[in-house]
Amino acid sequence: MAKLIIPPVGREMHRIPIILFGLILFLLPPCTSAAQDLSDMKLKAEQGDAAAQVQLGFAYEHGKDVPQDYKEAVKWYLKSAEQGNPAGQNNLGAMYGNGKGVPQDYNEAVKWHRKSAEQGNAFGQTSLGDAYKDGKGVPQDDKEAVKWYRKAAEQGNVKAQNNLGGMYHEGKGVPQDDTEAIKWYLKSIKRSLKSLWQKLFSVIPAKAGIQVS
Repeated sequence: MAKLIIPPVGREMHRIPIILFGLILFLLPPCTSAAQDLSDMKLKAEQGDAAAQVQLGFAYEHGKDVPQDYKEAVKWYLKSAEQGNPAGQNNLGAMYGNGKGVPQDYNEAVKWHRKSAEQGNAFGQTSLGDAYKDGKGVPQDDKEAVKWYRKAAEQGNVKAQNNLGGMYHEGKGVPQDDTEAIKWYLKSIKRSLKSLWQKLFSVIPAKAGIQVS
């Protein structure tokens, strides 16, 4: 009768939990670094750096490393927007459009989205296209919606590409054309997948030795 032989557990086996624990710590973002980044961001924003003001507004809007506070988000977006920063202008417009930190006001939303869009900001152009498509803050106008979606889509904005595809599919503001619709849908999907892969590989450091096929 064959015997069941259980090999002795060597030192290498005992090291596995330690190695795994070390790997987990390696993958976790350092808290001190995040705190330092926030401190630096606040300092720059208070000194009038428009880009930092947008970042700080975003942090407050989404509760990223700070308590969520829509009024504080609006405060910093406004400071940036008044300096002519297109990202700050678009984000401020979104706060007015959604009634976050300020009373909902579609006219004020369009005002800031337009300032952003006219500077060539793809997000502002998409937001302005949405306003024309839905008739919020401006008279409903599918042709104007297509105009602004196209400007943003040609810059690679995923939402604008998808929305432009929808306009072609439904024949709104343009002649109905499923070939064009598919073209813009595919551009949107391709860019979305690329973005997802980039996010994945930003979370999994290459030197961790993890391969994704």
